[in-house]
Amino acid sequence: MEKVENSALESIVEGISRGPGRPQSPAVEGILPEHRKEGMELLLIAIKKGCFGKKEDITMKGVADWTAGNGFFLTKDRTHLSAKTIELKLEELNRELYPREAEEKKLKKERRKGKKEDKKKK
Repeated sequence: MEKVENSALESIVEGISRGPGRPQSPAVEGILPEHRKEGMELLLIAIKKGCFGKKEDITMKGVADWTAGNGFFLTKDRTHLSAKTIELKLEELNRELYPREAEEKKLKKERRKGKKEDKKKK
């Protein structure tokens, strides 16, 4: 019985030039290395606009983990970038594109550290 079904399927397949439905498009692998900077800039803009949720709640590490999990960015040999590499690149690009914001964070951190030291002295 199985032989009859298999031969029937083979004869049907031979007569059809393509499968039913829409033709398949080439698989999307991820963002190529030569376009990585533009892709990361778009991610930063999306973070700043609040597309991932509240801007205060979203971290670079969270976005990096999400992009690495979905395999967005590729290396030269077509493997996926790790979350840590994406995080470092995003932070570097963020400092480059938004230097004032990075400077404000640094000053805020120094003020907090100064206040903690003052409390310890008392």
